[in-house]
Order: sequence, then C-alpha cells, then structure tokens
Amino acid sequence: MAWLRATVARFSSGETHARRRALVDADLARLDPLVLRKAIALDPDDDARRASVRALADALGIPEPDAVVEAITIVAGAYFGDAHDTAADQAVAKVLTLMLPTDCGDDPALEAAANRIGLLVQACDATGSLIDHARRAAGGRPAGHDIETLLVETLRHDPPVRATCRMAVRDTRVAGVAIAEGELVILAVAAANRDPEVFTDPEAFDLERSGPPSLTFGSPPRVCPGRDHAMAIAAGALSRDPDALITDDRTSNGGPS
Repeated sequence: MAWLRATVARFSSGETHARRRALVDADLARLDPLVLRKAIALDPDDDARRASVRALADALGIPEPDAVVEAITIVAGAYFGDAHDTAADQAVAKVLTLMLPTDCGDDPALEAAANRIGLLVQACDATGSLIDHARRAAGGRPAGHDIETLLVETLRHDPPVRATCRMAVRDTRVAGVAIAEGELVILAVAAANRDPEVFTDPEAFDLERSGPPSLTFGSPPRVCPGRDHAMAIAAGALSRDPDALITDDRTSNGGPS
C-alpha cells in the first residue's frame, strides 16, 4: 500500500503528477464509455462497487476480473487508511501479478500498473458510491427524467467524494486567507456544491435544475480524468436495459466538465 500511494498520480504533484496522469489518460483513451455502460448494464451483480470494478477491469483486459474485484475491494478500503495493512498489501500484490509478467522489473511498467490500480480503486470507491447515491435519490429506477439528469444532480447534491486535500507548494492567499507553504488545505466539495450564491435553493434535490456544473469532478489541472467513463458506468448500472443502450447517443454519456 505504501508503494501504491507513492506511485499513483493522485498523491503526486508537478512533473511527476503530469507523467503519471498521462498514463491514466492513455488507459482511458482506449476505453469506449458506451462499451462500459453496456457491460455493467449486463452484469447481474447489484453491488455497485463490485460491478464497477468488474466492468473496468474487463475493459482494460486484466485477466480474472472476479479476482480483481475481490482484491480491489480490499485495496479501496485501505487506500486512505493504514499504510501497513497486510491484507491490502497482499491484494495489491495479487493485482500486480495479474497485470504484469512474473519477471517484470521495469519501473515504467510498474508505474503504469500502479496507476491502473488507482483507476480501479476510483471505480470501486467513487463511481460505486455515485451509483448508490443516485439509487437512493431516485428510490430505485428513475422515472420521468433521463438517467444523466439524475446523475448530474446527484453529483451536486450528494457527491461520492465530499472533500479532498491539497498541500500548498508555496505561500499564497485564497479569498483573503493566508496559506503557508506546506500547509494542508481541505477542499469541501460538498459544501461548495451547495453554495447559495451559485446554486438556487441548493438544499433541494431538483431534477429541473439549470446553471453551472458541480465541482465534484474537480477542475484543471486536476480534473477527474475518468469523468465520462464514470458517468457511463453509473448510467449503465442504473438503466439495466441493454436494448435501450444500443440506440443511446454517445454524447449523452458525458458528465459535467
């Protein structure tokens, strides 16, 4: 786990982050969101986290998707927790053996594999939670509104990631508040998404809402690279209607950018 955290784009910055982010972008570029959407719609597993990981692992061509699901579920549970979790260490090692040749000692290949694991963890944790939150908001299958509208408002009203952290790389000032170099800053995404100066009646779950997108997917240079894929996976899980997916417009799979 310590190696994984030290090697993924999420916990890096500067040129290192840019290099690792490029690895993630390259993996995502070869995945068609519509294929992901149909795959999860066909998956009978109602567990959103497991089904999200399985769809992504299969699309990435990782063998034994069910074994990947079991391992990533363990890794996701420790990703932000104890760096000395033995079960999580073993789960990371298991996924690596499925991704890489046994004689692989290539640092670039290991770095690429680590960031692929990071993608799978995000599918488990963030995309799985988005599906659960949307199901809760809709009370089951959505009726009267399209799935994308339900997901967009869920992202704002009940985001799967409620806060994130950043460390200041230099002394700065934000909105009149002094922030010292090295200081940890908590970005409360859920609070920002209910800012009354930006969103009308922000406490209401409103499927007729118009206006700016939520901040759940972040913003450049660290906007979520898998936002379109996450929205596609979530839409597929909510629809469970593969016949309808065939005629869906591809552009409807994108989330706020």
